[in-house]
Amino acid sequence: MVFIYRGVAKIGEDGRAEIRLPNYFDALNQNPMIQLTGVGTSDVYIVENVKNNCFTIGGKSGAEVHWIVTGERKDPSAEITKTLIPIEQLKDGNLANRSLDDDFLCSTKMQLEHIGKANQFQFRTDQGRKRYEDMKMQFFEKKKKR
Repeated sequence: MVFIYRGVAKIGEDGRAEIRLPNYFDALNQNPMIQLTGVGTSDVYIVENVKNNCFTIGGKSGAEVHWIVTGERKDPSAEITKTLIPIEQLKDGNLANRSLDDDFLCSTKMQLEHIGKANQFQFRTDQGRKRYEDMKMQFFEKKKKR
């Protein structure tokens, strides 16, 4: 889970450009990574990594630099989500070979059908359509048992 910040800077006569990120950057992000692309030049580099919501780029005076900063989320919502829904989960029994989001996708498909937009999301095979119908039945059976 990452936040992405991006922008364009122009290297000054001193060969530097200071980039100021939002005031909340340090509070919401950890392990920031910076990517730079010079327009018409490869002579751009990171002088100083992100610190106190800003970083410094160096390079050829007058160069235009496109930059992207990504930061791993460290806000409470992200931490709770990472704890409750780990990226990798062992699955066996009836969960094997299934996405853990199948029930969500099933309900989404039903909502799309309800508003008349499901035809934009066709299954590629008859077997895929049958699998969807089977999942839909399982979804309703689970709801009835609750």
